[in-house]
Amino acid sequence: MTTPPVPPTSSPISQTLGPGTLSFGPAGSGKDFSSRTTKTEFAPEAKTEDPKGLLNGDDYQPEPTWGGTISGTFYQEYGSDSLIAWCYTHAGEIMDFVFIPKTGAGLAWKGKCIVAPVKVGGDAKKTNETDFSFQITGDKPTMGAPDSVLN
Repeated sequence: MTTPPVPPTSSPISQTLGPGTLSFGPAGSGKDFSSRTTKTEFAPEAKTEDPKGLLNGDDYQPEPTWGGTISGTFYQEYGSDSLIAWCYTHAGEIMDFVFIPKTGAGLAWKGKCIVAPVKVGGDAKKTNETDFSFQITGDKPTMGAPDSVLN
């Protein structure tokens, strides 16, 4: 009896989100959203302007400005250390964020965002969730291996 050939190792076609991490603020002392977040999305945008015509006939393309959002959904808690309270306290502040979609997969993003307050409440006697969406600001977010992004 012959042994069938072993198929070549390849990357998976798709992966599940998580377990991973999402945190805001200074490394080591920021706010961790990971344990309460049921949905997380990083949606970067490179906004470009139309080229500008130059006297010599060439076109000048200005550098893109970076925007987009880091957003998601988390379970509501109503204590003073809750994500709801943190969002309200830090609304309008520019914070660092780090998003690692899947620990061990080798990919992470780090950038700056503007914290926004979130909706509070929902159905009585139910476990409620709320959505958050923080605008990306500043330079292009860094992408790379978690160790290099975090340092």
